[in-house]
Amino acid sequence: IGQIGPVGRHPQHGQQSQRRGGGQNGFPLHQGKQTGRGYHSAPPSPATPVRSKGGVYSRWALVRSWVKPSSPRFAIYSAAARISQNPRDLMMAENVAKVIASTPYFKEGFSFQTGVGGPSLAANLFLEQYMDERGIKMGWAIGGICGPMVELLKKGKVGKVIDVQDFDLDAVNSINQTPNHFEMSASQYANPANKGAFVNSLDFVVLAALEIDTGFNVNVLTGSDGVLRGAPGGHPDTAAGSKCCIIVTPLVRGRMATVCEHVVTVTTPGDCVDVLVTDYGIAVNPLRPDLIECLDQAGIPHVTIEELKEKAYSLVGRPDDLEWEDKVVAVLEARDGTILDVVRKIKPYDPNQAE
Repeated sequence: IGQIGPVGRHPQHGQQSQRRGGGQNGFPLHQGKQTGRGYHSAPPSPATPVRSKGGVYSRWALVRSWVKPSSPRFAIYSAAARISQNPRDLMMAENVAKVIASTPYFKEGFSFQTGVGGPSLAANLFLEQYMDERGIKMGWAIGGICGPMVELLKKGKVGKVIDVQDFDLDAVNSINQTPNHFEMSASQYANPANKGAFVNSLDFVVLAALEIDTGFNVNVLTGSDGVLRGAPGGHPDTAAGSKCCIIVTPLVRGRMATVCEHVVTVTTPGDCVDVLVTDYGIAVNPLRPDLIECLDQAGIPHVTIEELKEKAYSLVGRPDDLEWEDKVVAVLEARDGTILDVVRKIKPYDPNQAE
């Protein structure tokens, strides 16, 4: 599964990692996407899937669904596929669209993927308004597809939808009924060994996060208690391949800070994340001064991610550090095969030792 090199350095190239602080166990970071965006010179094209001995290199999202076998047809009901009506989510979605519209990549024929979380999905609605104002259309959209993207295709706002998985019945029914809605393999979508992988030609991707830290590292795998909660899906692949990766997430959830000092587990490294949009402000990765200039020219206010972290801690307090056992229960492998982080077994809570 890859070598383990000196802490904080790429094991093959010996380059100092851009990530500040490292993961929970100090493992090295992969070599992330290039600031110069050298990955985007070639347009997406079908390519022969490249398979390893163990099968296709792929990432799968975990979808909470309900299937009723006795029904005349199988049904998929995904809670994640519904557009949020929460005013906070809609505000964040509108700010995501503002950020996208301020960049030079927002032009005729741009490519796009969004997650299926509340504010991520709602960004489609506001993005359509900016497309109408500019008189432009989306060239193609990829990813886990659901109803809102199918509607944009039917309206003629999107040229092509290339589908690697579906999250609701609208998308399932569309793939064999709607012209320009195509299917692709997981290898065509995100295989790091496939030169024709679509993620490497993405202009924008809008993703969610369980946690994001001051190094812009993102966790979508483990909860604040260190327990496995889901799967990364295409999160690290699209973040690495896209020209502009936007994370949208509330500043806090309940009593837990979403923006924090260090994430529990690094799922997507910080040098692949460009912009953070929260309900308390927008932060741009210092590695992207070009995007900072775009937001300034558009009059979009933004703050540092350190300011957002301190605001989160002022609201809910600073959490105690988790305690781990030595046993490794999961290994996170980066797209280039290096070890990104590990998940260790959590020590059982002992109330007698609590203060």
